[in-house]
Amino acid sequence: MKSKHWKQIVNAGLPAMQTPLCIRYTAPMLSLESQFLRGLR
Repeated sequence: MKSKHWKQIVNAGLPAMQTPLCIRYTAPMLSLESQFLRGLR
């Protein structure tokens, strides 16, 4: 019972931990891509 509850907390916490990392990596890539596309035009 205890371990199941702990797993739920961990599963709930993981997306919150991963989201800032995703934003941190995708945002610079998207800005670079937009600059590159502007340069091509």
